[in-house]
Amino acid sequence: MCYLKGIEMVDTKKSLAAILADGRKYEIVSLLHDKGEIAFGPLKGAAGYRHNQSFVRALHRLEVLGLVDHTYRYGSPEVYSFYKLTGYGKRIVGLAREIK
Repeated sequence: MCYLKGIEMVDTKKSLAAILADGRKYEIVSLLHDKGEIAFGPLKGAAGYRHNQSFVRALHRLEVLGLVDHTYRYGSPEVYSFYKLTGYGKRIVGLAREIK
């Protein structure tokens, strides 16, 4: 089964493999599944990442796979970055939990 993300077709098996093969990516999507929308900083810490670069790469990969949505909220002088699972992401996490 495939999911259309922009112009890229994302394969369910490929999405499952990506999160099951990488414990930290699995941790990111599990946290988002359990807690809903989470800001960048708290998500980074809860998922066990120490460096922004590796965390941003993981988030980008999850976005490309269609699992995670990235949104911005504008507050007084600051911009807040939030992440949440897509509907497809929730389905994939459910499948991953059945497999584990």
